[in-house]
Amino acid sequence: MKSNTRRDLCKNILLSLMSIVVTLLVLEVGVRLFMPVPLVASDLFLVTERLPEVQARTARRALKPNIQCRQTSAEYDVEVRINDKGLRDAPHPYAKPPHTTRILVLGDSFVFGYGVEEPQRFTNLLEARLNSKKSGASSQHYEVISAGVPSWGTVDELLYLQEEGLKYHPDIVLLCFYENDVRDNDERDLFTIRNGQLIAKRTIQQSSKTSSSKPAPSASYITRDPFNDRVLNVTNTDAISTALRQPHTSFLIAHSHLARLVRLMWFKNKIADAPQEGLEESRAGAQELTAHLITQVQHVSEQAGATFKLVLIPFKNDATYHRASSLAKYPILLKWAQKQPPGLVLDLLDGIRTIPDPESLYFKIDRHLNARGHAAVAPRLEAFLRRTALRPKPSH
Repeated sequence: MKSNTRRDLCKNILLSLMSIVVTLLVLEVGVRLFMPVPLVASDLFLVTERLPEVQARTARRALKPNIQCRQTSAEYDVEVRINDKGLRDAPHPYAKPPHTTRILVLGDSFVFGYGVEEPQRFTNLLEARLNSKKSGASSQHYEVISAGVPSWGTVDELLYLQEEGLKYHPDIVLLCFYENDVRDNDERDLFTIRNGQLIAKRTIQQSSKTSSSKPAPSASYITRDPFNDRVLNVTNTDAISTALRQPHTSFLIAHSHLARLVRLMWFKNKIADAPQEGLEESRAGAQELTAHLITQVQHVSEQAGATFKLVLIPFKNDATYHRASSLAKYPILLKWAQKQPPGLVLDLLDGIRTIPDPESLYFKIDRHLNARGHAAVAPRLEAFLRRTALRPKPSH
């Protein structure tokens, strides 16, 4: 009698486990078919320095060195390779080869080439165009170093230039600006303006964890909400959030869309429950801070003997809405840019708005430039550089 009861109990447990497994498999198939959740940047190639919650916004973002992976979404499936110095680029020694003009391009996910193959990026296309049009007598070679990291703002680009970028001895520094840089600079809370001067709020040090090939789980989690294409950036503040970022969950997250959906919904609920800070990206203080940061990048570049240029990357709807400038929504920054000498600032909107259906230069869901967009940027950037920075030196 007892053996029959024990046998029935085991059978019921086994049936229950099988039912759970089958249910999970059905849910996994359903999510994959109707609500796929791609791996996010922090799972693949982006690491955020681990800091206490109160300092999470100041955490440094970097690319994981020596990473090779595929970045996929409903709109793209591309290979991402990160070199040993944490750049999505070919390896470049710090020492500049003879007869070489080096162009260092600083920026965020647009310079990184979010959603396009590495050879399709405007930085790679620019290098190819510059080297293909050399005169027969010229032995000058051009190298374009792409220093772009998703989620970077002007703050990060300034720090990178000071700590790493100048080691490459660039002849030209191109700072690429996108409209969300104003908000990013404000939220990062690393610098302030005091008596008209840019002042660091605290000593900023690069954590050794961000440069290791196996960084610690980040304090900040960056993902994309598939329901409304909104980027979520959440601080890990509890045991469950931390557990979702631990190495023992990595296999499950890497292979299960259902697991990624559960994780996404957990962090989305945390955002809904969190108090709204409501930082306005257009407020005057953030614009003034950004103008000072850009000026500091210019100063650091020129102090090192490099020519500085600012490149404005238009928002997807700028041309459609017939905006006069990529800085139209930032009156203080626009006024600052208008005071700069001719040839210092390139607003790519001027060229992009002449292209039929300019929105076709961007992904439909994603806000980044697609391959056609990068191909449209490269010749305009080449023409600008040849006109303002690469003009032949007068012979004596």
